[in-house]
Amino acid sequence: MNTLNQVLQNQKKWKTFGVILVLIVVVGTVLSLLTRAFLMRDNAETRPRLAVVSSLNSPSGIALKQGAELYVENINKQGGINGRQLELLSVDETSDAAANVVDDKRVVGVIGYLDAAKLRAAAPVYARAKLPMVTPLRLAAPMAGVTSMGIDPREEARFVANYARNIQQQRLMYVVREGGTEFDPLVEPFIDVYQRFDTPVQKVWTVSGNLEMKELIEEIGKIDVGAIYIATRPELAARIVHEIRSTGNLLEVFGPSQLASDAFRQELKKLAGKDATIQNHGIIAATPVLFDTANDEAQRFQTRYQQKFNASPDWLATYAYDAAQIALSGKPGGVTVKGITGEVSFVGGQAQLPIQMGIYNGDSLISAPVQLLPIAKGANFNYMDALRQGRVLFVNDRFMFKTNVVYVGFTVNDISNVDKQKETATLDMSIWFRYRGKFDPQDLEILNAVEPVKFDKPEESKESEDVQYRRYRIKQTFRLNFTQDKRAYGYNIAGISFRHRLLNRNNLMYVVDVLGMPTGNALLDDLQRRRVVKSDSGWLVDNAWVSQDMVRERGDGAPQYVGMTGEQPMFSTITMGVQLKPETITARDIIAGEYFIYMAIFGLLGVVVASMLDIRKLGRYWAVQSWLLRLIFWPMILLSIGNLIIDWSFTNWAPSTTRTLVTIYDSLWWLVGARLADIAVRRFIWTPLEDRAGRKVPNVMKVMVTILIFTLAIAGIISVVMNQTLTSLLATSGVLVMVIGLAIQANIANIFSGIILNIERPFRVGDFIKINNVIGQVKDITWRTVRVESSDGPIVSLANSKVSEAFMENYSAAPNGVSGETMFYLPSDIDPEIVKKIISDAIAKAKSIEFKDDPANAPSVRFKGIDNVVGRWVASYSAGYRVKHMGMKSKAKEELWFYVRQQFIEQGIPLEPASGGEISIVPDKLKQA
Repeated sequence: MNTLNQVLQNQKKWKTFGVILVLIVVVGTVLSLLTRAFLMRDNAETRPRLAVVSSLNSPSGIALKQGAELYVENINKQGGINGRQLELLSVDETSDAAANVVDDKRVVGVIGYLDAAKLRAAAPVYARAKLPMVTPLRLAAPMAGVTSMGIDPREEARFVANYARNIQQQRLMYVVREGGTEFDPLVEPFIDVYQRFDTPVQKVWTVSGNLEMKELIEEIGKIDVGAIYIATRPELAARIVHEIRSTGNLLEVFGPSQLASDAFRQELKKLAGKDATIQNHGIIAATPVLFDTANDEAQRFQTRYQQKFNASPDWLATYAYDAAQIALSGKPGGVTVKGITGEVSFVGGQAQLPIQMGIYNGDSLISAPVQLLPIAKGANFNYMDALRQGRVLFVNDRFMFKTNVVYVGFTVNDISNVDKQKETATLDMSIWFRYRGKFDPQDLEILNAVEPVKFDKPEESKESEDVQYRRYRIKQTFRLNFTQDKRAYGYNIAGISFRHRLLNRNNLMYVVDVLGMPTGNALLDDLQRRRVVKSDSGWLVDNAWVSQDMVRERGDGAPQYVGMTGEQPMFSTITMGVQLKPETITARDIIAGEYFIYMAIFGLLGVVVASMLDIRKLGRYWAVQSWLLRLIFWPMILLSIGNLIIDWSFTNWAPSTTRTLVTIYDSLWWLVGARLADIAVRRFIWTPLEDRAGRKVPNVMKVMVTILIFTLAIAGIISVVMNQTLTSLLATSGVLVMVIGLAIQANIANIFSGIILNIERPFRVGDFIKINNVIGQVKDITWRTVRVESSDGPIVSLANSKVSEAFMENYSAAPNGVSGETMFYLPSDIDPEIVKKIISDAIAKAKSIEFKDDPANAPSVRFKGIDNVVGRWVASYSAGYRVKHMGMKSKAKEELWFYVRQQFIEQGIPLEPASGGEISIVPDKLKQA
């Protein structure tokens, strides 16, 4: 330790400090690497993998891979799996794919397989390796270790048949199917439903080659009325639709989810080119996912997918995203998972997913105008009466409500007055509704409105035989962050969310008007291009979506809900959200969460070194360096640990807890700054002042300055962090300060004057000074008084405030000494040269006289002429000289007179004092005269 002290106290201290900084960097880097290796365990060579097994060159296989890729990207942004980044492994769907996947010991989950036969062969391999496997296929029979997300083809077929027969009123139905037993479940139930309603299917064609296709097109060309149901692979279905539409036949086309896939759209576009949108138009298909009826998580998935792949996702890509989450959940098929397709529950390893009906409008698949929603099982409800009224249908062994769809669209014109403290913003927007039947916007309940929103007179209104259109313009204040969606700390969500106050999902369902407004990435681009958030607001549009969801609300005893379904009513809600991010760049914008941990390590290491330097008390130089270390590393610790805690809270704790932590975090920046400023004052002002004064600065003075610094910091917290005005605080504190100041103003004035005297140093202890009419030597200087030993003897105490304002002369601080003069009076008949020589010799021998060899300040002797002194005419001589300080003037005069008197006595010249102040030498002959 002594050696360390010697090193730190050597003359090359700046080099030593440089070595210390290098050691901090080296040790911090080593600790960070060890933390990453043993605590975070994210080794690129051992990262876990998610395997996607599919036909890599087919549209369906690509959709699966891209959906899973988005999930991997999202999970890695959230920190990965147990702090480790997840990798995606793409494997072609071959007979040896399972063996290759199992051989990779890093694989922790598998999704995929579009070929049922290959899946059956691969399932035992994954089961033996205990690898969770999730497939988009529907399993005919349960497989060990395999979780299915597929729709039951029999239920799907019955659902489409009921929709075509009872909603679209298509009584003349034809069926085209592909050969093979795997398509039986998609065809036989469909035929059974039509048979049950006494409207049997007119004809069933089986297609397996070009010959059958040619005969099919010829026969369909002769049909003028009715509809056709196509149950084939997506590529073959696209070819059949293309051939039928190319003949000019306008038969309505229905199909299962194969016709809602991206593979179907791409194949039709390949065959029909620019006419693909015309040939697609009007096709009605079952689908597990419709983005205009999907929740906000699905909308954000759609936006990210469009941004990354420059294409819109289909239901297979959406399935892949949820399948990845299920495969990595730890208990696939055993727990309910909240995915972007909604809540996914399982029975016997089979996902229970809803079926919806979509209709192509051009190339876009949107919600059909009427949807079928299941009634809760066991509900106390008069099914037969509702069935006769046409309000419900019996589908797939369940009664379902016929629910009307209201298409909703938004145009945001302006977002302003974003208030983070009140969590409100003003939105200027247009909202429109396109619907069939009865619907009154006045009955809407705006869930995040600060004040009730009135839909008085529509901005535009149009009606046709079966469709009504209303558009309203509103400008109102809404609450921010009204959804439970995850967002980054510091971001805010502005927008609107509403439901109908009276009509629940049995009667009404909102869907996004994807035809009338941009959605997904196009919506974000539109808002940014039109600059709905002004550039001077401090905010930028980061994301935007419009989503639909079902929420359970209380019935509050309303008659329309009592006994209807035996459960709380479900309401369709529509949400338009715009995520705002701060325009200023924050630390988390440029620093990944992982690096905050490394910053904390460096910060703690730097603070430990600073504390060790202070403990050793190595002098003022190292006190400055330890303060600099704190100046660097304290903010680093606060930045890193603060962001880690807030990010954790934002993800895992309640919003109120996060807001409290954010307030504490922002306040700590002011308090840390105040603490650093206080240390700086103590080290760079008080300590040097004490060294110069040779005494301690009064603690009351130190405490007062500390209180002042922290008071300013607290005022900053109240004003900036809490966004509160300081008027009342300043008024109260001003009165308090005034009262205290009046009580101790004299002491304060003396202390501050003492500080000024110690800084300016006009005199020191031991100096001879003159303050007003007090002349003497300074004996002591305190923080309140100056003590002077006067020339008369007593000690005089003078208040510092009086001393600092008084006229003062410091005789000890004369750089050229203090001038003195001694007069000699002699008879006029004595030779002046003799007298001058005697006085000059006396000056030369006087030890107290200074500057004898300085031409500018050397002593001088002058004959000043004949003067009348006390009635006598005498010759006047002046001896001018300089002494070191005032106290030496008497000594100098004594030495001069001692030598001069001796010389005159030796020459027989008697001495006699003359009245009038100076002692004169008067010869006898002058006295006799």
